[in-house]
Amino acid sequence: MGSNRVLTSLNLSLSAVLGNTDYDNVYTGSPSASQFQGCHKVHESTSTTSNSSLKIHKDISKYSSFSSVYCTISSRVKSVIPFVKVAYPDMMGSQGHVQPEPLNKMERTACRMKLLSCVDRAINPEAYMNEVVYDLDQICSTGNVSDNTAQKSSDSLFLGNTDEQEVTKINCFSSRLSFESRFESGNLRKVIQVGPREYELILMPDVNSTKRHQWFYFEVRSMQQGRPYIFNIVNCEKSDSQFNFGMKPVLYSVKEAVLGRPGWVRAGTDICYYRNSYHYANQKNHTKCYLTVTFNIEFPHSNDVCYLAYHFPFTYSMMMTRIWQWSQQLPAGTYLRMEPLCYSLNNNEVPLLTISAEDTPTSSIVDREIIFLTARVHPGESNASWVMDGTLSCLLGDSTAAAGLRAKYVFKIVPMLNVEGVINGCHRCGLTNEDLNRRWCKPSPVLHPSIYHTKGLIEYLVRVWKKPPLVYCDYHGHSRKKNVFFYGCAAAESWCSNDRLVPDEPVKYLMLPALMHRISPAFALGSCSFRVERERESTARVTVWRHLGVTRSYTMEASFCGFDRGPFKGFHLNTQHLQSVGSDFCEALNGLNDTTTNVDIQLTKDLNGNIIEINLKEAETGRVIAVDSEAGSGSDSVLKTDSDEDFD
Repeated sequence: MGSNRVLTSLNLSLSAVLGNTDYDNVYTGSPSASQFQGCHKVHESTSTTSNSSLKIHKDISKYSSFSSVYCTISSRVKSVIPFVKVAYPDMMGSQGHVQPEPLNKMERTACRMKLLSCVDRAINPEAYMNEVVYDLDQICSTGNVSDNTAQKSSDSLFLGNTDEQEVTKINCFSSRLSFESRFESGNLRKVIQVGPREYELILMPDVNSTKRHQWFYFEVRSMQQGRPYIFNIVNCEKSDSQFNFGMKPVLYSVKEAVLGRPGWVRAGTDICYYRNSYHYANQKNHTKCYLTVTFNIEFPHSNDVCYLAYHFPFTYSMMMTRIWQWSQQLPAGTYLRMEPLCYSLNNNEVPLLTISAEDTPTSSIVDREIIFLTARVHPGESNASWVMDGTLSCLLGDSTAAAGLRAKYVFKIVPMLNVEGVINGCHRCGLTNEDLNRRWCKPSPVLHPSIYHTKGLIEYLVRVWKKPPLVYCDYHGHSRKKNVFFYGCAAAESWCSNDRLVPDEPVKYLMLPALMHRISPAFALGSCSFRVERERESTARVTVWRHLGVTRSYTMEASFCGFDRGPFKGFHLNTQHLQSVGSDFCEALNGLNDTTTNVDIQLTKDLNGNIIEINLKEAETGRVIAVDSEAGSGSDSVLKTDSDEDFD
């Protein structure tokens, strides 16, 4: 039965069908009208602008504060290791500081001294303290009665935070720092004190894995002001890092927040990244060694509670709290539906958002194009969630531009694909030790439910409703390059010879990046790539392009580090930059339909295949729409890697 017949005979609103995620019950025959309507009845649109079936939001008062909602939601989250608290920055919804923060300048002499110290520890271990001050394995295995909160299930324990009370206590000197990471997205496994103010830290691997160490997030307390502490994270794996090219970790001080200066700041001196003498376990030849990222921190206050992280954290509970917050203050005429796309392996909800304008006789939702957005398939890429936060804030805002977007499009958004990885502090995978962005070709409904149902929903739109998304974009973070940029799909640049035989339409996939260049100062057109590589066939970007026929299928990458071009050159990315990129993307979408007809395109590349110029001209008038003539990357922006896990 064709989709036109379904539309004519049943007269269902498109918003009703877009909400369906029961793909196993999609009929291929001719179901009766009552069967088909029964399958979708729960998703029929109403006059209510906000509609939620997310259980995690149940019984939360609309008068609750952000922090109380966050604590309630976090207490309902199911985790592998029981949490004992919520992190203060997350509970307060903290962002980065607005002030520009310059990239770090490497002090080679200091790095040389640190490397020599590492060698000396390997040769003369008895000369160092080597005292364990934090051991998550021991905490979890001993079942300490005094720490009975850690033994309670997340269903019965209400999580809170007492950091403000802790920092007001009378200062008491301690010869060592105290550590904690049993909160959402925390992943510290072990800490060894090797000197009076020097510590070696070992990160947790991804769940059910022995590798993928990059993301870190932990709490430190009992420090003294004005004294440098050295932190050596000793089980990193990537062969190089932006820590060698200007990147700093982020620091949050509770005392600073209490004094009215809340926010994450870039912190650290003597930052470097090098190979150490610790061998991989279970390696046949025992010759491969880990790498260390080391940095010095001078804490702003004594007796403070501080948090250190690889990048600005954005937890699952933060996302769910933000969704609740938006639902309480919708502009008139806005349609927002919040529902579980599916449940994760540990039975946490994976939210699906539908955003548009309400269906009216003069503006039918059936006639609107569909934009499909996803983010956070890799849990360590928290910058992707900050970009998504900017997108959602724009779409649910009360501006004229936001109203125009809602009237023009139906947005289907899965803001966090890998909720288990985010909750449990993983870097790349979830609970199955699989990269979910390598499972799009044949996702398992049992092992990869979020990928299975997201792909199923897109396929439902394409094959049943004959209404493929105008744009699909998957938000990511990038650990090897600077700036913000796109990866897209061009048949002419495919590894497959059959693809190259098909006539290409560059204007379709190049228009959105060109608009982003014109709109967003953080965007680097010269860093974009449209190659289709064999090893990327199972990613979202390529699968949606090849198997589902969406020409404008992209990955949007945001650097963990900062900028090497444009007005922000030489500075770190902060949360405001990332949120602005998300709203700039909405502005680019708003102009997409208005500029894709009667346009000629000229593309210029350098000898390395990087885009250095795009000229978009109106075919009739010759008016230039967008131009970029700045090369994308300096020599330190693209690092060599021994893994394909650095992007997509």
